[in-house]
Amino acid sequence: MLIVISQESRTIYLVYPDGSFKPNASVTRAQLATMLARFLTNGDIPTKDAIEVVQQAGLFNGTTEKTFNPNGTITRAQAVKVLNQLFERPALADITTSTFKDVPNPHWAIGEIEAAATEKWSNNEKKLHKFG
Repeated sequence: MLIVISQESRTIYLVYPDGSFKPNASVTRAQLATMLARFLTNGDIPTKDAIEVVQQAGLFNGTTEKTFNPNGTITRAQAVKVLNQLFERPALADITTSTFKDVPNPHWAIGEIEAAATEKWSNNEKKLHKFG
């Protein structure tokens, strides 16, 4: 998989060597760490260093105190929580029911998911400029 970053639009793309996008493919924790580290540093950074960058940025930690589990897949809910932290978007409090049919009630990330789904892009766009 190739990770392409458009510096001009500050966009991250996952592209496979054959040019496909594969929207339903799973993403590992190391792959997400690499995408985010490259986004934050505007550069090409090795995965082992990327994990340290995202941990130091407070975006996400290991699955245990001593293990990052780089080859483990990251769920959509976990990815939303990480991205909310990147964009400094707080979870919505007191949310007990999701507007999404595939999110069970209760679910640990309902507040995170609903916050990401309801915030307007223009607010996120302003926050992206602090990384540029």
